[in-house]
Amino acid sequence: MSPITLSPITRAETSMSRIICITLNPTLDLSNDATKVVPTHKVRVRNQRQEVGGGGINVARVIAELGG
Repeated sequence: MSPITLSPITRAETSMSRIICITLNPTLDLSNDATKVVPTHKVRVRNQRQEVGGGGINVARVIAELGG
């Protein structure tokens, strides 16, 4: 595997931060909505969502949302 080379940040880019996330354990987070959950009954779900997650990715996402 070859090393990653980053270009130097120019003056025009100083207002935007660059976030690089290297994570060895990414996940695919699946979530659904259910109006009612009753033990031993079928659960009817709606609004299935899929998002990339995992510790490093979630931290990078929060830093970006906070303007970092």
